[in-house]
Amino acid sequence: QQCRKLSHPARHLMFGNKRRVDLGGRRGPNRRKLLEDTRKQRAIRLQQQREKNAAIKIQAFYRGTSSLKKERDSHRQQWDSLIAELQKTQITTISSTRLRNATRQFLFFFSWQQDSARLLRLCRMLYQSIHKSP
Repeated sequence: QQCRKLSHPARHLMFGNKRRVDLGGRRGPNRRKLLEDTRKQRAIRLQQQREKNAAIKIQAFYRGTSSLKKERDSHRQQWDSLIAELQKTQITTISSTRLRNATRQFLFFFSWQQDSARLLRLCRMLYQSIHKSP
């Protein structure tokens, strides 16, 4: 009874924002039609919410893969610059730390389609560093 005395916004704070359908006094086909319309509207809202959630997931997946591709391409360019610099020096003077870092970076962006020649280059450098002449 006290709830009826409260203004509409205060009632909203106490009982939430749920939709209320007043079915009082309705009889016969009008009531059935109202119930059916309410079910249809609920189904439509549920479908819209599912579509919205699906769109959010698709967008998040796209942003994630796009960001990862950009990051891998950036690392690939850095790696190419590093290897070009390392190949200018004698293989005997290349530190194992630099080769280990180059290998670690390579493994981050490696893709068979794009990096098979880079893999061969890295393997040759690693082999030469193991068998370096004094």
